[in-house]
Amino acid sequence: IYELGVEEIMVVAHSNCGACHMSFEHFHHEMIARGIEDETLDTIQKCGIDLHHWLEGFKDTPESVRRTVETIKTHPLVPKDTVVRGFIIDSPGLRGFGLVDLKKEEIGLYFPEMLREMKGCRFTPCTHTHEPGCAVKLAVEEGRISQERYNSYLGMLEEDKKFRV
Repeated sequence: IYELGVEEIMVVAHSNCGACHMSFEHFHHEMIARGIEDETLDTIQKCGIDLHHWLEGFKDTPESVRRTVETIKTHPLVPKDTVVRGFIIDSPGLRGFGLVDLKKEEIGLYFPEMLREMKGCRFTPCTHTHEPGCAVKLAVEEGRISQERYNSYLGMLEEDKKFRV
């Protein structure tokens, strides 16, 4: 905020995303598997950070946005004249948004569930559309990535073709 001269903060959320299904149990398992010790998590809890609350996802998107906006607005290090607004995208009826200055190879990076899987792809770069050994396509087949989200990704790739020369 200070270094960049930020005067406005936009909190952007969207419905039915991967964060909707987050759970403390899932992240606790992931953290332990990657070497975070339970003692560290206990210390964080004792410092007043409720990890169960923070890692439970966003089942009520509008309420999550309101809560996040309010948390930022009332943070003691955020200047009182900083404007904080909340927005929700990808709601029913909205089917896309512009891809400005984004290479088609980067589109998958904006899908957290794909980002987690793509490190297992046999080829780099991988478009996740036709390549053999694609970890993303396998994750879709096995249900770790929803078909709806994968279709959204494919739609963005297709949309991208229309606007590139």
